[in-house]
Amino acid sequence: MSETIFGYAMVIFIILIVILTSKVHEYRHPKPKKKEKPIKPVISKDPVIDETPIKLNEDPRYKDFINAQWDEMNK
Repeated sequence: MSETIFGYAMVIFIILIVILTSKVHEYRHPKPKKKEKPIKPVISKDPVIDETPIKLNEDPRYKDFINAQWDEMNK
């Protein structure tokens, strides 16, 4: 009876040693973290034309300027 208890105790002791050594190894040699790729903004291939009406106090050349910038970006 005491031999079986001693056998079970040794098995538990060996399992604890294996777990402890694996935790120590993991602590000393951590896995490198994967770098997250930055999210790139999606630029439409089609030019965006602003269809909102021009206000009374707004310069009409402003919309032409914005649309020209979009055309340059999408070339």
